[in-house]
Amino acid sequence: MSIFSDYEAQTERRYHDQEEAAAMGEAMAQHLEALLAFYGRDNFAQVDRALYKYTDCGAYLGLYPWEGDGIWSGSQRMKEVRPGDIRSIGVGSIVEGTDACPEMQWLQMTDYAEGETSDRFIKDFFDAVEVVEKWAAEIWDETHEEDENDE
Repeated sequence: MSIFSDYEAQTERRYHDQEEAAAMGEAMAQHLEALLAFYGRDNFAQVDRALYKYTDCGAYLGLYPWEGDGIWSGSQRMKEVRPGDIRSIGVGSIVEGTDACPEMQWLQMTDYAEGETSDRFIKDFFDAVEVVEKWAAEIWDETHEEDENDE
């Protein structure tokens, strides 16, 4: 095999991988579009804001696109990212006054089949929110118990 043949094979493989990732992203986009619709929002920054505002723990979103770095709550990129660009979405929270926080709960979009309704994804998303809320409440109770006893 010549150097050029090897280069052509690598280029073809890279192109194939990019095309496959793009197709998979579009197939998984339907579930994230359903999440936007559920919240009645146009972008993930708005979902992030609603999640923070309407959860007891002030939950937030994290997004990992198919390519590039993660996108975190408050990032300008969260307004611009499209559902087909996201390979995983996570829910997290901080617990004010502590160094502890619940572990991010990640949903991998590849776990949700093309053609499957979005019901399972929406349920799993809200299950992740619930896990984070419970965990944050436990951390709060454990770390602020002394404060309450001092009163």
